[in-house]
Amino acid sequence: MAEQLTLKVLKTSTDKKYLSKSVNEITEKKCRLKEGSSIVNPVVILKKLSDSHTRQFNYAYIREWGRYYFVNDIVEMPAEQIQISLHVDVLNTYKDNIRGITTLIERQENVYSPYFVDEEMLVRTTRFREKKNIGVIGGNTAYYYLTVNNGGV
Repeated sequence: MAEQLTLKVLKTSTDKKYLSKSVNEITEKKCRLKEGSSIVNPVVILKKLSDSHTRQFNYAYIREWGRYYFVNDIVEMPAEQIQISLHVDVLNTYKDNIRGITTLIERQENVYSPYFVDEEMLVRTTRFREKKNIGVIGGNTAYYYLTVNNGGV
């Protein structure tokens, strides 16, 4: 016999990259875990929801495991049941633990900090070569190449 679980049927419009998600609870149902399912990607079976609830449903919470899940797939089954494939939302599930961590962030997607060494950050993508007459050095038979770094004038 598969394990009985309490599934909160939820709806969210928050992007999955956000730590906290705003959710609206649609309903709460008892469901059973399909044999061979994992806690990270569970497949649950429950009584069929109304059509409007099925269309809105894109997020879930399993109370016994204390985890939030994205809905990957909803499949209609015989005997007025539906099978729901889920995938754990680690950001919302562990948001309190993540917020409690003290960290030093070395890389960030949008803001560059000159205080951190970041080999992946492109500072300048073009080279400037300019020929200038600097006068005669030595005799007229020798040529010199002058290189200036860091935006010298």
